Formats: sequence, structure tokens, C-alpha cells
Amino acid sequence: MARHIWTKNDDIFVFYVTKFGDQNLDISEQEFGDRVIDNYNSLKMRKNNFLAIMGKGGLEHFAKLSSEVYKEFQDLSEPQLRKVANGVLHKLDLRW
Repeated sequence: MARHIWTKNDDIFVFYVTKFGDQNLDISEQEFGDRVIDNYNSLKMRKNNFLAIMGKGGLEHFAKLSSEVYKEFQDLSEPQLRKVANGVLHKLDLRW
């Protein structure tokens, strides 16, 4: 299996679920991991990037892209970030 190339949109979704969970999104974290990332374990590791950036443990080294996404979206409220995350999902056209 080819290694997933992480995009800003991927990281926006993962940042949202790291911060707020997936109960208010149009797709579960597991389904996003399986359908978009092709590997749920990779998504879980990416969540650890955000935990580290947020100072809550996680990985010692994290992706530059994750840091950029955090800086851009960290101050959004849950409803604001949910709107962005759901917008990402609908751009992917996963055939709801």
C-alpha cells in the first residue's frame, strides 16, 4: 500500500476530531481513516501530532503541516471548526 500524502484538508478534519470528537460530523473518525487515509492507525498517529502541539502529550516530533493547521484554526469555536471540517468532507464527495 502506498503511503498517504497528508493534505491540509486531512489535517483540518483530524484537528477537529482531536479537539472535539466526531459525534457532530457527517462521518466518523474511523470511516474517514478507512476511506480517505486508507489506514485508521495513520489517522490515530496524526491525532498524536495535534495532542503534542496542544501540549497534551502525543508525539515528540510532529508534522509542519499539522502545526500550520493548528495555528490557523486553534481559535475557532466548535461550531466554526465543525463547519470547516464538514466542508472538507463534502469537497471529498464520498457519496453520502
